[in-house]
Amino acid sequence: MNLPARLSTLPADHKVLQWCRRYLPSEAAGVLAATLFGLLALWATGEPVWATTAAVAGEGFAYYGVIFGRELRWRVQGGAALSLLLVLVIVRDLLLEFGPAELADTLLVRPLMIYAGLNLVPVAWLGIALGKLAADFFFYVPTIVIFEMRQGRAASWGERLRVVMLRPAVVPEETIE
Repeated sequence: MNLPARLSTLPADHKVLQWCRRYLPSEAAGVLAATLFGLLALWATGEPVWATTAAVAGEGFAYYGVIFGRELRWRVQGGAALSLLLVLVIVRDLLLEFGPAELADTLLVRPLMIYAGLNLVPVAWLGIALGKLAADFFFYVPTIVIFEMRQGRAASWGERLRVVMLRPAVVPEETIE
C-alpha cells in the first residue's frame, strides 16, 4: 500500500495531517521556485507581468515535479514495476486530482494574485510569496475535495481498484500453482 493509501486510513481528525503530508513538500518547492523565478524575471525585465509568468511557471514545474517524484517513489516501493505504463497511470491520477483546480488556478487565479502581490506589497519577494499563498486557498479547496472523494471511492472498492501494474513485479512463490 502506498503512502497516500496508508494516510487515507487515518481517522477523520487526522485529515489536516494527511493533507500536510501529501501537499506540504510540494508546496515548499513551489513557493521557493515561484519566488526565485519571479525575482529573476523581475530583475531581468523590470516588468511585473513577466515576473508573474515566471513565478507561475516555476512554481508549477517545482510543485508537480516533487509530487510526481513522490508518487513514483511510493508506488515503486509498494511493489510496482517501473515502466512507461506506471508513469502514465501516475499522470492520469494527478490530472484527476489536480486538473479541475489547476485550470482555473494557472490561467486566472494565481497570475492575478501574484501580480496583485507584486503591485501592492513594496517588497517583491514578499509580494510574490503572499500572492502565491493567497492563490493556494482557491486551489486547495477543490483539490482536497476531489482527493477525499477519490480516497473514499478507492476505500469503498478496496482491492478491486488495484491496477494490474501496481501489483508487485515478482509474484511470490506461494501464489504460483
